[in-house]
Amino acid sequence: MRSITHCPSCQTQFFVTEEQLNKHHGQVRCGQCLHVFDAREQFIDEEHDYTDTASSTSDQTENIKPTTSSTVTTDVNVNNAKDNISDEIQTEDQPYNPDNPPEITKKRRINQISIKARNILTLLFASTLLLAAIAQSIYFLRNTIAIYYPASKAYLTQACQSLGCRIDLPKKIEFIVIDDSDMQEDKVYAGLMHLSSTIINQAAFNQAYPNVEITLTDTEDKPKLRRTFTPNEYLSEHTDITKGITAGENIKIQLAITTAGIAVAGYRVFVTY
Repeated sequence: MRSITHCPSCQTQFFVTEEQLNKHHGQVRCGQCLHVFDAREQFIDEEHDYTDTASSTSDQTENIKPTTSSTVTTDVNVNNAKDNISDEIQTEDQPYNPDNPPEITKKRRINQISIKARNILTLLFASTLLLAAIAQSIYFLRNTIAIYYPASKAYLTQACQSLGCRIDLPKKIEFIVIDDSDMQEDKVYAGLMHLSSTIINQAAFNQAYPNVEITLTDTEDKPKLRRTFTPNEYLSEHTDITKGITAGENIKIQLAITTAGIAVAGYRVFVTY
């Protein structure tokens, strides 16, 4: 059996069945304004209220004119009721309350959560890429960083112990110069030449000791003999090579080279890494 009830909020009328009323103890939700109310308390006497219902319906519907015929009035109520009952049936198993919003609102919230989740994942991915790029830059520029930020060298060295790398001393050859060079022939042993010179580190930081290359030339300045000396060969045995040549330091060197019977007239000195 069907009964007519109406929404006390928007005055919409619609049919309800006893089965629908029993599901939630008479609590229904208006299909128009979603207002929740007790349908049993808002029952309408069909015979008594048809004329009033038709009049209110005609004000809202331009194309339907009320007549004295009860049949027409009833049809208007039935159509109105069916539309609203259809809306109500769609959500009657999920009574409205603030903690359990309509399905449309739920979908909207789910979409909003999905968008936020994607934004968070995108941000995390971008942050991961940025950190990876920074870490890669630090790895390849570790020696340069240690030069200009000496306080970071201890941390870089510790990190390299785990990564299997090392922090090398700078090798900026443009800041290493040779000064005050002189070569003399030994007065006792024929064919033995002695070179005395000074190596200067003009950089503002410590650098690795360079190699010293000596080239003996003939009268036409063509190279005849060449010899390269490593730091271990021209430094004193007590020198800590791992610390490098300090900023602004001058090092006096004494080197000897044999001519192996080849006549020489000049020499050139270079520093290399």
